[in-house]
Amino acid sequence: MFADLTNKICRTRCPAWGNTVTRLCVSECPWDPSTYVTWGNPDTNLCVTKCPVFPIKYADNFTKTCVGTCPQAPTVTYNTYADPTTQSCVKVCPDGYSADVNKLMCVSVCTNYPVIQFYDSISGLCVTSCPTGYFADPSKGQCANNCSTNPLYYAYSGNNTCLFTCPPGYYGDNSTGNCVQQCPQTTLQFADDSVNLCVTTCPLFPDTYG
Repeated sequence: MFADLTNKICRTRCPAWGNTVTRLCVSECPWDPSTYVTWGNPDTNLCVTKCPVFPIKYADNFTKTCVGTCPQAPTVTYNTYADPTTQSCVKVCPDGYSADVNKLMCVSVCTNYPVIQFYDSISGLCVTSCPTGYFADPSKGQCANNCSTNPLYYAYSGNNTCLFTCPPGYYGDNSTGNCVQQCPQTTLQFADDSVNLCVTTCPLFPDTYG
């Protein structure tokens, strides 16, 4: 039990938090990074050195409590994400992990549900659209400078995406790996509307070019 010094009674559960070291009811759990750090577990009203695994909760240094969902701005100074390696809320995910802004977790692979996401190495986030100069490569699940050549994708700057087939009015240029509106003339290539590709020889059927 815990001693409630305010009401001078013994309690099995404290109104705020129970310090398991001193056996006292306290308004705040002990927090001294140089010696002793605890977080308040709202499931038990106890000060703990490690948050529970089931149901899993994460140590939040903003509220100094164990939370199911890590806090986000503007409620706190910056967005935080649940780190499964340390079971804590972190600003930056560890190496090998990226921040999933939908799940609010650090994940080893960006998920495709409920929306398709790609890993952005610049921000360390899972994003739905890649920044300028990068393309969402579905074969790698990440934002890339250049689209994959195996399987072959073409970089479409219209929405910064790697596409298997370029959209209407654009043609896959194998020499650059880009979707282009005009095929390069230096190698004498022709725009084939039947497959949206730049080709060196026009197809026999359909006879697009007369």
